[in-house]
Amino acid sequence: MSIRLLIDGYNLIGAYGLMRNKNLEDERNGLIKKLCEYKKIKNYEITVVFDGTGNSSPFEGGDRMGGISIIYSRIGESADDLIKRIVKDSGSGEGFIVVTSDREISGFCSGYNATVISSGEFKSRLEMASFYQNKDFDDDEENGYLPLHISTKKKGNPRKLSKTERQKKSKLRKL
Repeated sequence: MSIRLLIDGYNLIGAYGLMRNKNLEDERNGLIKKLCEYKKIKNYEITVVFDGTGNSSPFEGGDRMGGISIIYSRIGESADDLIKRIVKDSGSGEGFIVVTSDREISGFCSGYNATVISSGEFKSRLEMASFYQNKDFDDDEENGYLPLHISTKKKGNPRKLSKTERQKKSKLRKL
């Protein structure tokens, strides 16, 4: 199953603290540019949802830029409602990782088995992926670093996380 990121656009822009300009188009384009770079690194299916405020169309607006789907909500519908509808229409939201800091959306999407990550946490993962992509790593053994040896013998606390928590952790580790 491929990973599909469903991002609350203005919520992630808020996590970057970018809403100072008040020029929303520049802020959206800046975010989309960062997400395009992330897509080149991770190659996940990414959908960004924005409020279609000022949109006089009864239909959703859509665009594609750099392999990223951009959806604007229709008149009378918020981006939050659109995200909920996308997850609900998928039947089981298992393949989705929803990026939002909105508690209402988080609770709804978790109910459909979608993995939810806060905008702040995703922002740090986005920056980390970009950092490691740009950093030039030399051969570790030449620099005196030995590869990590992984033992199969179990050590430590034998208590496991719940299955749901382990699955969430596994999905988030891939980001």
